[in-house]
Amino acid sequence: MLSTGYLTLTHKSEIARDTLKLQFSIKRTNTIPPSDTPVQNPSTLPFLPGQFVSMKFGEKSWRAYSIASTPDEENLELVVRLVENGVASTVFDKSNIGDSFEFKGGFGHFILSETPDTTLVFCATGTGIAPFRGMIQQESAKTNPRPMILLYGGRDPEDLAYLDEIHSWSNNLETHLCFSQVKDLSTNNKSKQSPNTTIHQGRITNILASQSLDLSPTPEFYLCGNGDMVKSVQEILEEQSIPKEQIFMERFN
Repeated sequence: MLSTGYLTLTHKSEIARDTLKLQFSIKRTNTIPPSDTPVQNPSTLPFLPGQFVSMKFGEKSWRAYSIASTPDEENLELVVRLVENGVASTVFDKSNIGDSFEFKGGFGHFILSETPDTTLVFCATGTGIAPFRGMIQQESAKTNPRPMILLYGGRDPEDLAYLDEIHSWSNNLETHLCFSQVKDLSTNNKSKQSPNTTIHQGRITNILASQSLDLSPTPEFYLCGNGDMVKSVQEILEEQSIPKEQIFMERFN
């Protein structure tokens, strides 16, 4: 169900290098298609974990952001990487609590399947972790959650968001953190979260190429992050004869 309205900034903090965590209160002004009845619960937004909202900057500039919160959270949460001279980045960097932004959403088909007896494998770099926060918690809330594996990579721990809470998303989650520019993993205490978390030197593609993960039952792969990572992972999965029907992708430009 597509809604329009305004998001008002209620929280702003740095969650990773050049990356902001932003939380917004929601004021829905319309639901599309229009209804003869008033908008119900205008302070909430109907969406599925994995979907995104589009926000307006200026007269004609719209930017899309994956929703990091779950539908039952009071505020809408986004994770935004600041890009030098970016239209939205410049606005967010200078934004203050109380600023409002026009939005529409939720959009997108990057959502969890209902396929039983499968392992859900999430592959993310940078802000690509955003949709997986809600997806993992949604799956974990089920009576019989499917096994889940998270592969999350960056140059070093400062590149990764949510390191202080990933371990709390689900007891059913196996996490692999990958650092491509860290030589001594023993010095990175920030990334040590739980017995279910393993730290690796290299990229998430190295783990996938090694075929060292337990992917039984039959896996489904969810890829989100920069285009180069998504393409590289897709190529590895194709080489391993993973059917296209088991691969779901969301590319960030």
